[in-house]
This record gives sequence, structure tokens and C-alpha cells, in this order.
Amino acid sequence: MTFPGVFSRMGVLTPNECSRIINCCIPYIQPSLVGSEGKENKKLRKSRSVLITPDDKRFRSISLLIQRSVKAFVECANTAFQYELQGVEAIQFTEYKEGDYYNWHMDSSANLPRTASASLALSPPTDCQGGALLFRDIYEDPEETEKVSIKICQGEIAVFPSLLVHSVTPVLKGTRYSLVLWSPTPMLDEKQEQNTNQQPVATHTQSPIVF
Repeated sequence: MTFPGVFSRMGVLTPNECSRIINCCIPYIQPSLVGSEGKENKKLRKSRSVLITPDDKRFRSISLLIQRSVKAFVECANTAFQYELQGVEAIQFTEYKEGDYYNWHMDSSANLPRTASASLALSPPTDCQGGALLFRDIYEDPEETEKVSIKICQGEIAVFPSLLVHSVTPVLKGTRYSLVLWSPTPMLDEKQEQNTNQQPVATHTQSPIVF
């Protein structure tokens, strides 16, 4: 699956591996927060999530699967954008149930600049109605206003620029599980580094693979 600005890789994780991540993360999810200030805003987003960091012992049993997901993100982004990512932030495990959504937004802002984003589907698209990843302003032609709706296969990762406006459509039935990954824009100043406290950055020395 490839659209302008959106690139994917199939089979990053097997169905069994996706289930392992889901079962490991579900006990720790909380209402999702948004913005660099890290606040709940149900006008924008309604879901539950938890951040996964390299040193969090709660997720030790899935650390190799998370490492593989990060590797796929970095490789896909480097190939698609011809740009070497400088790091990967804490990864977000997210659950969307019936009535949940994430309205139009960008993953990058002045306070929290990011280069690339990704969504890795942990549940098959048949497990829920709705819950599609929707993009707008994806075509260069200003007269082209069509929105692009994407249903990602289980174990597939979709990578896109963090400045691309997107949403998760309301889930009408069932449950949608995914991992969300971001790469911060390099050379953060002191103020911007402070704003990553709600989405901590996992830095690296020689390799962008942080898990």
C-alpha cells in the first residue's frame, strides 16, 4: 500500500506477535493525552494508551518485538524520505473502542517538532468497523480535495511525514489496537526538549534503533 507521502511495509509482526504486544500492554493503558502539555482533550481525541520506553520493565517480554517495529520504522522512513532519522520517541500503544476517535491533527508542532510518524496495526481491520487512518491534503494538486482512507493490515506499518494532516475515524464496532511511532526533528533547543516530557525521546549513539 503506497500513496503520495505514505509508505508501508507488510509483515513486520505476525498475528501471534501482535497478540503478545496487546496482552502485555492492555493492563497499563490510561485515557490518551494530547499536545506537548499532555492533557486529555475529548474534543480532539478519545482513546486509551500507554507509552513504551526502552527501560520500562513492564514491557521487557516484548522488547524484541518493539525493537523490530522500530527497525522497520527507521528503514522504511529512510528509504521513503531519503533522510536518516536521528532518534525515536517513546512508542505509544493505543486502544480505540466503539465511539473512540482522533480528529484532524498533525504530529509535529512548534513546541514538539517531528520528522516522521508511523502506525503499526496490531489488530486485523476485520476486528472493527470504522477506525480507519484518514489523510487529507495528500496530493500536490490544490484542486484535488479527496481524502485518502487507509485500513492497515495486521502487522503492517504505515510511515508518513509528521506534518501530514490525518485522523482516526470513529470506531463504530469492535476494537482497534496499534503502535504509534514518531521521530523527533534533530537539534532541539532546551525549551523543546522540556516539551518532550510527555512523549520522552529515546536517544541513540550510533544506531537509531533504541530498543
